[in-house]
Amino acid sequence: MPAPDADARAHSDCLLALIKDQVAAAGGAIPFSRYMELALYAPGLGYYSAGARKFGAAGDFITSPELGPVFAECVAACAADVFGQLGGRTEFLELGGGSGAFAEAALRRLDELGAVPARYLILEPSADLRERQLERLRAALPARLFDRVLWLDGPPEKTWRGFLFANEVIDALPTPRFAIRDGEVFEEYVALDADGGLTRVDQPADALLHAAVRHAERDIGMPFAEGYRSELLPQLPYWIQAVGGLLHDGVMLFIDYGYPRREYYLPPPAPRPRRPLRPARPDRHHRLRGFHRPGRSRRRRRFRPGRLQRAGELPDQLRPARTPGGDRGHRRPGGPAGAHQRSQTPHPAR
Repeated sequence: MPAPDADARAHSDCLLALIKDQVAAAGGAIPFSRYMELALYAPGLGYYSAGARKFGAAGDFITSPELGPVFAECVAACAADVFGQLGGRTEFLELGGGSGAFAEAALRRLDELGAVPARYLILEPSADLRERQLERLRAALPARLFDRVLWLDGPPEKTWRGFLFANEVIDALPTPRFAIRDGEVFEEYVALDADGGLTRVDQPADALLHAAVRHAERDIGMPFAEGYRSELLPQLPYWIQAVGGLLHDGVMLFIDYGYPRREYYLPPPAPRPRRPLRPARPDRHHRLRGFHRPGRSRRRRRFRPGRLQRAGELPDQLRPARTPGGDRGHRRPGGPAGAHQRSQTPHPAR
């Protein structure tokens, strides 16, 4: 990777100073989930909140909507079918609008299908991305479509009917990390070392994380080994309830990639000889620890479809579409992988 320029280094240093202030204010350590939240979403400084371009060929990564309109058109066709079966006033809620490419293509396709919702809602926490989305959609869409787009500061506060969609959002949720030490569950924190840099420390896990880790052990049929370190988001059911709890009739579709729980939490492989790492630059070892240049690279959690499925079954009986082989992301008749159908009446998409 090329070395960051002076502006990028200065930007990262500002975020690092903020993180250090947070560590000091918290008494010397903050949970890794809080560090991840700051690194990604600190206003004006976090990876997704700052002004640098992230999506597309000129950015850091490319998601499906950036490759062309087909992805959004397929999702729009699903939504049109749901809207048709629901009837009446419907809305489309997109969590995290990215560059606006998905909304643009989806609204055009919904218009072609005669299924434009009453409102197209975008829940976008990044002020910078919100502005980019607004500029793109205003320039690309006819006024009659653009006027239906509304940006939200939080989830809908009243019951609604329609289609909730999130593409590669789950893996960007700040998540706790845990470790097993002497058979007990610890939570990973971020603290300052003797030189003022960021370092990892472990503290006893709270009751929620402790219970979630023990539940995962029961689910995979074995205890985690001594020294095992990974991540787990016990707050996921509450997040789903927060963003979709007021969806009265309709479908929730989450698209991401990852592993089923039993594969994700495989025991670590036996050590084997390896060639020494060749650092790309002298500070490469800091990047391996995940604390190098906060705000200049993405921190992402590993997505586990089965975890989302189980979380979705807790609040109000959200029911996911099953896929062949358990949680694997292949489509089967009856619904796309990752889809949650929710209704007070028979499922509209079945």
